Amino acid sequence: MNTYHWQNEIKTWVENKRINNVFGNNLIDFFHNAFNNTRIPDKSYFGSTDSSISILVGGIYLAANVYSGNDKGIWLLLDRELSSIQGIEYKPVLSTKTSNIKLTWLHIHNLENLSLINQNPDIWFSFSLASYKVLETPKGYSTRKDLIKNKRLLNSFWKQKAEPIDFTLLNNNLENNVSSSRLLSKEQRLERLKNAKSKPDRIETRTSGFIRNYDVIAEVLERANGICEVCRNPAPFNRDSDNSPYLEVHHKIPLSKSGADTVNNAIALCPNCHRHAHFGEKTFIIDG
Repeated sequence: MNTYHWQNEIKTWVENKRINNVFGNNLIDFFHNAFNNTRIPDKSYFGSTDSSISILVGGIYLAANVYSGNDKGIWLLLDRELSSIQGIEYKPVLSTKTSNIKLTWLHIHNLENLSLINQNPDIWFSFSLASYKVLETPKGYSTRKDLIKNKRLLNSFWKQKAEPIDFTLLNNNLENNVSSSRLLSKEQRLERLKNAKSKPDRIETRTSGFIRNYDVIAEVLERANGICEVCRNPAPFNRDSDNSPYLEVHHKIPLSKSGADTVNNAIALCPNCHRHAHFGEKTFIIDG
């Protein structure tokens, strides 16, 4: 059986279109990133036609380069519109207009801007989520034989599984989507909720953390003696495990910003003040 070399298909397609080699290499990087971040390789098809080279799911592109016509350029499916970047435009995916899942096209006309996509982790995170959500859209769940002709299933030649989504990025994405939802009118939000799933999808995530010094935590909790060290109110309840007052130990300078895991850099907070410290940092003040 002949081994399929996807890079060669891209190189041949680029040569036939007389596109310069720099762009050809960037296009290989583009599809490499797309392969790595596609969450449904068993339903995604890759290949080229005379006018385009693409990854396709059902009747919708995940990633594509269209050579000519009104749709000329690079297209990438995203789960939402990202911040403005010069040289990149965003367009709503019209086929998802009536779907509860609204997706967005990223589009660039000037192929010299392809490196802006390849080097942007936020774009690929959004693409990864979109590749998961696309199956719930009208064109995402039905495969058209005419569109997948001469294309190959991604998992038939690409064996590397997409990395689990970073939990921090997933949480940030949730916060961004909540902000977007709050900009809608109540009527718009209720209309979307009519078609919303009652049970959320499960997705594999990864997270990283620090191995904290438990003696620091114990010492800070003892120092606080059940009283929040910011609002000075008693702990809201006692733990079932040992009946001790429930407070949370927070680092004044976060460990992620090279803060020290020491008693002097830690403070015991009630849950409300702890949330204030993380989500209202501008107005969170520690005396002393």
